[in-house]
Amino acid sequence: LIELEPATTTYTDATPLFLIKSMLTRMQQAASVAEVCEIAAQQLLVLIGFDRVMVYKFLHDGSGSVVAESKGSTVPSFLDQHFPASDIPQQARALYLKNWIRLIADVNSTPARILPQGHHATRPIDLSYCSLRSVSPIHIEYLRNMDVGASLSISIIVGGALWGLIACHNATPKIIPTDIRVAAEFFGQAFSLQLQSLERVDVAHMLRSAREGMDKILSEIPPAAPLSESLTP
Repeated sequence: LIELEPATTTYTDATPLFLIKSMLTRMQQAASVAEVCEIAAQQLLVLIGFDRVMVYKFLHDGSGSVVAESKGSTVPSFLDQHFPASDIPQQARALYLKNWIRLIADVNSTPARILPQGHHATRPIDLSYCSLRSVSPIHIEYLRNMDVGASLSISIIVGGALWGLIACHNATPKIIPTDIRVAAEFFGQAFSLQLQSLERVDVAHMLRSAREGMDKILSEIPPAAPLSESLTP
């Protein structure tokens, strides 16, 4: 399968990879998961020029929550909102593990039919790795209901599992040139690695805090007093 699209350049003084270098430098200054998510949303908004960029995290029950957001003044905020697990079905999540980036340049575009020839006519065509493949009509309707004209999704993969997505929305159709998409994909991969490192730090801090709290409680309990009296507030 060969995919072709018009070649365009969108930069003058700085190439996308030069911008990525600056973006990664800022991201590496983050000291926590919350901070790196905020920086990622802010930096990616500048790179792709969409109306809204969100960091969407999958929770333990499969549902999702918007944990960071950067947006323009003309679109509503989804920060701290929660969405059910059915918001992104398992089939879609499997594709996000295979593809780091997914662009829908125009939710109102008309899909083109694929007409296989010869012995391929009886075989289903696997478009899992195709950038220009269409998406489910249900997902298109979902985006229309949110007044989204174009979307870009970047996978967040931590430890081989889908941690979440960087979900980008634009009110009007918007084509992201190949060079910008490549830079955004690289940024998503670097962000995933930084997130994995900071998650370990956050867990270590949480365990240390819990241990300190337990030690404080134990040190204040008189050894000879009845336990029921020692735990009375």
